[in-house]
This record gives sequence, structure tokens and C-alpha cells, in this order.
Amino acid sequence: MGHVFGAKSFDVLEDSDAPGSGLSPLDANTNWLVKARNGHRGRDRPGAAPSDEQFFIFQLAHLGGNHLTAVDPHETEPSLTGSADEPDVLAALELISFHAPQSLVERGFIGASLRLDVGEDAQSRNVLQPLYWAVAAGLDLRGLISDVDTGTRRNFRQDFSPSMNSRPITIRGGLTNLRLELVAHKPEPWWRGLFRIGDDPAAGALVSALGFPGILPEALKIIDEAFEHFADDTELLLSSQPRRYALSALAKEEFTGGMPGIDMASLNPGFLIVARSADFRAIRDAGARFIAGYDKLVPAGFSLDDLHGGVENPLDQLTYAILRLKARAQKPMMV
Repeated sequence: MGHVFGAKSFDVLEDSDAPGSGLSPLDANTNWLVKARNGHRGRDRPGAAPSDEQFFIFQLAHLGGNHLTAVDPHETEPSLTGSADEPDVLAALELISFHAPQSLVERGFIGASLRLDVGEDAQSRNVLQPLYWAVAAGLDLRGLISDVDTGTRRNFRQDFSPSMNSRPITIRGGLTNLRLELVAHKPEPWWRGLFRIGDDPAAGALVSALGFPGILPEALKIIDEAFEHFADDTELLLSSQPRRYALSALAKEEFTGGMPGIDMASLNPGFLIVARSADFRAIRDAGARFIAGYDKLVPAGFSLDDLHGGVENPLDQLTYAILRLKARAQKPMMV
């Protein structure tokens, strides 16, 4: 995506080497949907997640010092202004880190399926028919197991842009809906072949993704149906109905009308924590910080000496993902 996000000003952290996914564009992905729907077996997942598994997003923000601290997105103001000349937003998402207790693997859950949808909001300007950018990904959870010699884990980092055929996510009017679902399971043959998760946990990428850029709601339903059948041994890690966020001050102003008493969540370019609602207080009250070099959330006051010295990190037992959002205002466009 260098043609859209080549400027250094969009980078919050320096990029590190990440394995490429070699993924196919949208029109090459249609055949696997039929195979997945006909080839896998099992029961349907429940239509709604229990409240504890509903996901919540924190914005990692600079509140002083050299650390990024978790902040409720309702407590932040959009950093992108937006205007009549540039009302739309171009965006890209990258999975920086995924964390879950190692006990998940010890209980036999060595694979996970991720569904991530970023869509336009029907209440936004110039949106007659919302479009969605969907990601379906497989995660090899054996990467959660710490190396016996170094105590470190492998990196789940994955840029979703190549899976979108390097097309930026286009949000007309700057008002977006975000939905995420993550289910742990024992990989079935169709899943392993689809996401090319190998038998050797020490080789290959931990994340393999398929992207579907700029699709209509009807196409989104087909993707959902293809991923709604798993074996009996599953564990729902994160899930939610679509949630609305403003990506610019203009989008927030247009949606709320400037009326007092309406709290509007905003997402800014930078780092986001996606976690279970059940862990909201634990992350907020801990003043959680993200140590990028070790892909870990730690409480405020938790030092690197504590990390290396084997001091127990109370956030290690949580399930969460770290995403990086890149975004910039854009002139109105036809999608």
C-alpha cells in the first residue's frame, strides 16, 4: 500500500519483517466458499455471543512519558479533521499482536478463525449502499507457546492490505462500523488447507488471511455462512455485533449534530486493543501499556526488569489483539 500510506507520518512504530501471505485477490477466492460450505461439518455457532465475549476497543494514546496507555474511545477526539473538500477516509488495518493464555493450546485448541469486517455506516454522508471490507483469517495458536530457551513467543503480525489486493479501505463520510469474531477450535482439514497452516509450528506464518474488498452486504452474508460451521470442540474468544466509530471530527459532528449528551466513540490512527468486555475493568484499572518489542500488555509501573525477572504479569491471562490503524482524509470518491 505504498501508494496510499508511504509517508512516514502514518507510522507509529517502525515496521519489522513479517512473513508475506501470498494471498489471492477477491475474484480468485470464490471457489473456496463453495468447498468450505460443502466440505466442513459440525454445528452452527450461536448467533449472539455471551456478554463476557463481546469485544471492546481501547485506543493506545500518549498521556505523557514514553508509553502508550489504554484509553476508552469515547474519551478521545478524532485527530483527523475532515472537511467538505475531504469528507472521506482511507484506512488500512494491521494485526500487530495476538495474545491468549497458553492454557488454550494445552487444552487442544491449536487453531483459531478470525472474521473482521470494516464497513461504511448507512448514516454517513454519500452512502446509499454501504460497502464492506472483510477479512477471514486462520491463526496457528501454537505460536502462543513460549520458547523453552528464550521464554518468548512467535509473532502473529499480519498486514491485511495484501489480502485486499492492496486496495485501501474506503469509508465515505468517515463513519465506520467494525465487527470482529474470533473462535478457537481444532482445525479441520478444510480449514488447514484453506489457510495453509502447516503441520510444523516452527515453520511458516502464524496468520494466513483472505480479503474481500468493497463488497455488498449480500456477499458478506455468504462469507459469514461459510464460517458458521465448526466441530463441537470450539471456544468463542471474541465476538460482537457491528459497532459504530467516527474516524474524523466531521463524521462525529454530522452524526451527533453537536448535541450535548451524545457520546460518540472515535478511532484515531495508531494502536488499538481489542479485548473481551469482561476484561474492560482489568485493562482500564491497570493503566495498561503495550511493550511492542515483546508484544505484551503490562500494567502501569510494570518495568522491563519485572518482565525479565519473572514477575507475574496479571494481564498475561487475558485474551486480546493489538491492531494498528492507518488513516487519512480523502476527497469524495466513487467506490
